Amino acid sequence: MTLARRVDELATTLPPGDPRRAESRARIATLAGECGCTLGGVFLAVAFLLAVAYFGAGGRLAPGPVLLALGLVLAATLLGKLVGLGVARLRLLALRRSLLRRLASPEVRHVHLH
Repeated sequence: MTLARRVDELATTLPPGDPRRAESRARIATLAGECGCTLGGVFLAVAFLLAVAYFGAGGRLAPGPVLLALGLVLAATLLGKLVGLGVARLRLLALRRSLLRRLASPEVRHVHLH
């Protein structure tokens, strides 16, 4: 079972009238769908601009440096994607911890159906 599914099951144990229940489930759905592409795109844009600035400032436009720059841009993009996925996972874990604290508080009563 995925982390998102486990956290969502935890959120469903909040009382139906709790306003945080719907909000938490919406956040879980958003984080579960996170693929890291946004941060990957940011890393791509920054790496590309740095490469353009390097060659614009007098870098050698030979096949070797150009291929190295392309490789670095690709590596930066993949790194950004991995960082984006990691951030989404950390946010899910933080939400899980928050839900566990909320459920442990005396103001939240559990309803068990057998």
